[in-house]
Amino acid sequence: MRKSIGLNLKFFFVLTFTLLLIFLNGCSKEPNDVGFGLLPENEIFNVKVYEDSVEVYAENIQNFISNSSSNILFIGNYENISCAVLIRFDIPDTLRDVKLNWARVRLFKSGSFIGDSTIPAHFTAHKVLSNYYDTLYDSRVIGEFNNVPDSVNYFQIDTSVVREWLLGKNYGLYLKPQNYGVIWAFNSLDEMLYTPALEVEVQKNDGRIDTVRFFYGSDGYIAKATGEVDTNYIVLQSGVGLRSILKFDVSKVPKNIIVNRAEISLYLKEKVKYGTAGVDSLIGSFITDSELLKKSLGGLEGNYLGLRNPLDTLEYIIPVTTPVQRWVNGEGNKGILLRCYNEQDNFDRYVFYFKDRRPKLKIYYTTKPGI
Repeated sequence: MRKSIGLNLKFFFVLTFTLLLIFLNGCSKEPNDVGFGLLPENEIFNVKVYEDSVEVYAENIQNFISNSSSNILFIGNYENISCAVLIRFDIPDTLRDVKLNWARVRLFKSGSFIGDSTIPAHFTAHKVLSNYYDTLYDSRVIGEFNNVPDSVNYFQIDTSVVREWLLGKNYGLYLKPQNYGVIWAFNSLDEMLYTPALEVEVQKNDGRIDTVRFFYGSDGYIAKATGEVDTNYIVLQSGVGLRSILKFDVSKVPKNIIVNRAEISLYLKEKVKYGTAGVDSLIGSFITDSELLKKSLGGLEGNYLGLRNPLDTLEYIIPVTTPVQRWVNGEGNKGILLRCYNEQDNFDRYVFYFKDRRPKLKIYYTTKPGI
């Protein structure tokens, strides 16, 4: 019995050792090209490289970035960034017949700001005239705030507007920044605690006075880039939706090939970081419809993560193997959309060379002999 067990153990160790050798041999530090060692010598693929940095087109565009799910409401003006706020409170019509003594909006300061914190947050409140997601608003000021924010802040609004809301015409408020040099952050309705509120003092028919608070609704901040974008560079900026379309001419690439790897290289001129929320990465996406893209209505497929080259801190590399294979296979080449990895709640700005140091497309591909 013991002899049988010993033979079995010996066989087990020999088998394990053999499998380990096979595994280590397959995990060589110098990997072969795809298919090498698996095909007969007369069918081994020839790895070739195509590189282009001449036939390249770039266009900077600005898309709308939705911040309706953010926990923060940014408002103010700083450098090339302008932030306004849309906010609407859901209020029932059960108060339509009571007297409104006053109404005010409560905002809790968030922990972040951009710029000079000694400059007050100054904004005016306006009645939104149509759908909440539009920025069509009445020029008449119905409320105003002009202070360095405290932990909790209030500003009065015209009760006649609240009365309209109670009658069913509730499109919310547009908070328009009036200051320069700072962007302040307040908690949004998506925060679990310390959320904005509409507070209304009502006088009931029996003479009693009560304060009613409304915590539910919809809100978000609208960030835009101001000023002109230098067309000599590729400019990407989070928050404000500055993106770039990059298009390479791949008509010179041989047909009927297998793209093993393709990558775009961009070369950084400067980066400006605002706060700590940003991530030092880029995203490339396959463009399916340029018109929809420019209208912020889609037209994209795939997210290809671009990272900084650890051996060259000015080079960012974006893998585009699948898009290039699709172009080679005959799909329309509308380019790659470049954007920042995290476009919400930060305003990090990347400026890449375009004319002085061209972006580069490098393609590693394989063909069979005779193709």
